Amino acid sequence: MQRTLLQRGFRILEDISLVGYDNFLPDLSLAPELTTLDVNLQRMAQFAVSNIVQLLAGQQPTPHLRHLEGFIIERSSVRTLA
Repeated sequence: MQRTLLQRGFRILEDISLVGYDNFLPDLSLAPELTTLDVNLQRMAQFAVSNIVQLLAGQQPTPHLRHLEGFIIERSSVRTLA
C-alpha cells in the first residue's frame, strides 16, 4: 500500500496518513513505520476454531458478536493534528 501511494506521488504525512490492522507490517523497508491497531490474534483464532469445531460436529454455531479489545501502536505514519 505504501509503495503504491508513493509511486502515485503521495507524500506520507504531508498528503495522507496510514493506519494498518493486526500489527502487520508487510514491508519494513518502507518509511515511515506503519501505525496500527493491534488485536489479540490468538483469542480471535480461538473463536474461529471453536466455530469450526461446532460445524464439524454438525452443530450450528450461535450467531453472536465477539468483543476483542485492541490498542493503537503509534508509529510515524500518522501526522499529529494541531
